[in-house]
Amino acid sequence: MLILGRRRGERIIIETADGIITILPVMIDGEQIRIGIEAPGHIAVDREEVYRRKCGVFWHKRARKWQANVRLNGKYRYLGLFDDINEAAAVVSDFRAANGFTSRHGQALSAYQEVAKL
Repeated sequence: MLILGRRRGERIIIETADGIITILPVMIDGEQIRIGIEAPGHIAVDREEVYRRKCGVFWHKRARKWQANVRLNGKYRYLGLFDDINEAAAVVSDFRAANGFTSRHGQALSAYQEVAKL
């Protein structure tokens, strides 16, 4: 992990094969830091807790463990609590594979696919 010190207004640039990502500290208020992130439109930028919930794994505060859930046929399926995030992610992955989920599941169809459906 690279740890950088920045002042308000000083940017961090990350160059990827998909484009340039810019991170800008906007406001520092005690323990809370607000940052601005500029990224190409096809790159998803989420807070960790939002990302984990999307992929089926999130931190359960009361149990102090990782919880695995998957949405199937409009209903959430509880898959268990785990000490290790990788174990929880593996259970979600196995469940999705066993129930016919694909790598494109939940992603928007491309314009070509939308036309092909007509």
